[in-house]
Amino acid sequence: MNQRIFLGEQTVHRVLLMVTVGVVLCVSPAYGQAKRRGEVEYQHRQEPLAPMGEADAQGFYDFVTRDVELDWSYPNGNCHARAEAVRLILEAGGGKTSKVWLFSESKLAPFQAASELRLRGKPASYPSWGYHVATMVGGRTTGSPRVLDALVSDHPIPLKDWLARFDCNNCVWFTTKSNVYNFNNSGAVATGTFYRCDGDNCMSQHWLEEDLAVLDVAAHITKQGTHADLVSRISNIEDCFKQSLGNACKFPDAKTTYAPFYEKRLEHWKSYIARVRAAQAARITGASAD
Repeated sequence: MNQRIFLGEQTVHRVLLMVTVGVVLCVSPAYGQAKRRGEVEYQHRQEPLAPMGEADAQGFYDFVTRDVELDWSYPNGNCHARAEAVRLILEAGGGKTSKVWLFSESKLAPFQAASELRLRGKPASYPSWGYHVATMVGGRTTGSPRVLDALVSDHPIPLKDWLARFDCNNCVWFTTKSNVYNFNNSGAVATGTFYRCDGDNCMSQHWLEEDLAVLDVAAHITKQGTHADLVSRISNIEDCFKQSLGNACKFPDAKTTYAPFYEKRLEHWKSYIARVRAAQAARITGASAD
């Protein structure tokens, strides 16, 4: 089974209540203010990452953004899948990672005027996000991690600088262990429960591989310059191509046209992720034997 992970006493449910009644948790994406006023202490939080040299961090970044066929061009969703793929790849190679999550008030409070995350310096047409997640590696010193996120920066970036790239109102950020995959929603609002992608459903139904193939087909269709309505929302693409959802597709012609491409990318990711997980398991087994 997929293991649901709950926040401790300071749960996202508590955050929902605090934001709803108007308590400002994070009035600025600045690192110092967010940590002092808005960070949710997560009971499964990973210990601080060990220091990593700048060259090693850049090497990791280059590998996951250039050498792996991981799409970073489509910005409308599935950041959790990118973050999970990055962490699996790096951990299979012996790296230590964790994840940073940034939630907008639209994911924390059920009111219509809730704002979303926006990247500073982007045009008004650039998508806004209800949340964003990325993988972190160690920084120059313990407790100063770097974020690997090609949607935000073209190089590994210190966490405080990553946070500063976002324009957010009443946002909340926190860190988790690397194997936290995604969170549950009630409607459009986060429930406060998270889950991993190491259980029966996720593994047998290939949730991660499907999510990565969805990114690939979304980027492919976008580059074709067709079906703008389809690619405007990642949920449209998921409904058409993700078999595990079983939802009705509103764009049957596009599904027929691009289904072969999607299936090809899905098979690629099934093979690739299986090899990565095997390498990760072998490394863990070898470390235990030592």
